[in-house]
Amino acid sequence: MQILFVINELSYFLAHRERLAKDALASGHEVTVASGSCHAADIKALDPNIKLIELDLDKHKFRPFADAKLIYTLIKIVRRLRPDIVHCFTIKPILMGGIATALAKLTGAPSRLVWTFAGLGKIYETSDSPSDKIRRWCVTSALRVVSYVSSAHATFENDEDRASMVARKVVSSDRSLTVMGTGIDLDLFSTADRVEQAEDAPVRILMATRLINAKGVNEYIEAARRFRPDGRARFMLAGIADPTNPDAVEQGAITKAHSDGDIEFLGEVSQRDMTELLPQTDVFCLPTQLKEGLPRSLLEAAACGVALIGSNQQTIATMVIPDKTGWLVDPFDLTSILDAMDDAIHDQKKTARYGWAARQNLENLPVTAEAIWSQFERIYHAPNLTYLRL
Repeated sequence: MQILFVINELSYFLAHRERLAKDALASGHEVTVASGSCHAADIKALDPNIKLIELDLDKHKFRPFADAKLIYTLIKIVRRLRPDIVHCFTIKPILMGGIATALAKLTGAPSRLVWTFAGLGKIYETSDSPSDKIRRWCVTSALRVVSYVSSAHATFENDEDRASMVARKVVSSDRSLTVMGTGIDLDLFSTADRVEQAEDAPVRILMATRLINAKGVNEYIEAARRFRPDGRARFMLAGIADPTNPDAVEQGAITKAHSDGDIEFLGEVSQRDMTELLPQTDVFCLPTQLKEGLPRSLLEAAACGVALIGSNQQTIATMVIPDKTGWLVDPFDLTSILDAMDDAIHDQKKTARYGWAARQNLENLPVTAEAIWSQFERIYHAPNLTYLRL
C-alpha cells in the first residue's frame, strides 16, 4: 500500500506524525510526505525511507492564485503516484488535499481520502462576525462536497469535534472516529527518571507551546510576574516562534519577562530535551484559549508524572481531572489561573500526588503509538461506505 501524507509544514510532521509514518513503513507500506515549509534542518532530520515532496503552502493565509496552483500541484502528485491513501492533516491541507483528491478521482485516479482534524482550527471558533460566518460556510460546503465525492474517512481528537462535523454533514458517524492524539512512547516519557526535590524548594512550573497569544502565553507570563516576589515557584517557558502567524506573541514581551526574572525562557526545545526537562518539572501549564484537539504536551507531561493545569475543555478534561490529576481553569480569567497555581505552589504534597495520578490515568487511555497506529490501520483497510447525503 502506498500512503501520501499532506502536511502544512515539515516540522509539524516530525514533531507529531513521523511515528505514524514509521509504523506504516514497518508494516510494509510506502510513505510519501507532501509538505509546505520544508527547512533544511527538518529535511536532514527526516527518515531517509520517507519520500518528500515540497509544496508552496501558507497555512495562515488564503491566497486565491497560489492556492489554486497548490490544488493543481496536488492533483498532479496524486495522478502520478496513484496512492492507495491520501491522508491530510490540519484544516488547510484537509481542504486543499481533499479537493485535489476528489478532482483526481473524477479524472481516473481513485485514492481513499483520510482526514485528521487536530482540533477544528480558528475557522470553527465561536466568532459570529459576518466575514467569519461566510468563511465557515464556504469551507464547510467545500468539505461536504469533497466528502461526498471521495467517501472521506475522518478522525478527530475529541468527541465534541467529531459530533460537530457529523452534525454539519461533513462526514457521517460511521466514517469517523475519535483517536486520542498522535501517539506517545510511555517508555520514553516516563516516571523512571523523575527528579524530586526538597519541600522548601521552588515549585517547577513549565509551559511548552507555540508562542501565539491564543495559547495563553501572555496570561502565563503575567501570572509568573505576580508570583515572583513570593519566591516559591520557578516559571519556565519553552516554545517555537511562529513569526508568520498574525497571532504571534511579541518577542519583546518574552525577552523582557526573561530579563526581569519573571520567567526562564528556554526557547525551542526538542523532543529529546523534553524527555529530560519534564522529569524535572512539578506542574505543566497550558491555559489555551483555542479549542484544542488533544494537546500532545499534556500527554507527555502526564506520562512523566507531572501535575497538570489546563483549560476547561472536554478533551483536556480527559487528562486534567480536578482533585485527582490537576486543575481545570478558565483561560480567559487570570484569577482562575492564579488560583490553580497558588494551590499547586502552596500544597506541594498534593501537587506530587496529582502528578503520579496523572501517569496512572494515562496508562488507562489508548494513547500509545501502537494504539494510534492500530486505529489508523483499520481506517486504511476499511471497506468503502455509502456516500453521505448532502
